[in-house]
Amino acid sequence: MGKSFWESPEDPPEGHSNWFADKMCEILSKTTRWCDMTTLWAPDDYFLKQFKKGLKNICETSQDTRYTDKPIIIRFMYGNIVGKPLNANKLIKELTKDLPKGANIQI
Repeated sequence: MGKSFWESPEDPPEGHSNWFADKMCEILSKTTRWCDMTTLWAPDDYFLKQFKKGLKNICETSQDTRYTDKPIIIRFMYGNIVGKPLNANKLIKELTKDLPKGANIQI
């Protein structure tokens, strides 16, 4: 029988957990009315990239009146880690800086 992960001294291969961020993007992209995203901490690196991609997809959906004429609402909620404050305004600016103007969304 082969070695288990715990017995291996090697690091996992690069991108071994990208599937999870990809799935989060897929779920976020399906939003047509509202979505609550809850995590313990703000997304970074690949997760941030996928969250931004999901928001861009929601912006495209927001222009399709088959779904809604009201804004699509997205709420991001994060844990409160003692000693590690989160600058939510800075994060929202980063998440939205590349979104198209006039998108019918509310974050």
